[in-house]
Amino acid sequence: MAEKPQKTKIAPWFRLFPAEFLSQVGQLKAIETGVYIVLLCAMHERGEPIQADYKRLARRTNTTVKAVFGAIEVLVETGLIDRSSGDLLWSTTSERETNHRDTNSKNAQQNARIRWEETQRNQRAENASASKKLDVRGKRSDGQPPPGAVPSYDELHHFEQDRARDAPGPLDDEEEDDCPF
Repeated sequence: MAEKPQKTKIAPWFRLFPAEFLSQVGQLKAIETGVYIVLLCAMHERGEPIQADYKRLARRTNTTVKAVFGAIEVLVETGLIDRSSGDLLWSTTSERETNHRDTNSKNAQQNARIRWEETQRNQRAENASASKKLDVRGKRSDGQPPPGAVPSYDELHHFEQDRARDAPGPLDDEEEDDCPF
């Protein structure tokens, strides 16, 4: 039997590959298939091997204790379920899914940590000043507009006046003679 995995965070679902599952249960009776899927769900729900409680499994599968006991014996014989000396039931399918979930969780945690570190590293002083309090007119407490603010009409009008004032004057007469138009 595989080593007992550490209990992991419960996920609301697990992967079930139809072709693989159908090939596993192809030679089983309906009661054996039903017990098998209930066992897989219970193992997934707990994230660890489950106790072989035949009365409880009989209630969950709506059948008799004798039928559940016989189904588990067939599942153990076919290798779909492993039984430990402590009468714990586990499945390589459940182990694979638990390992898959743990690997994905570790990868997600590592990626989140890397993103957070990059965000911290990319912080600049001008970005930090964007969080200064804004008054009702959208101005910062230091009198500057917030980063990315759209200029007002007055600011644009003054900009156009300044640009017109700084523009070069009319061309000299000499330059007009050289003009082909």
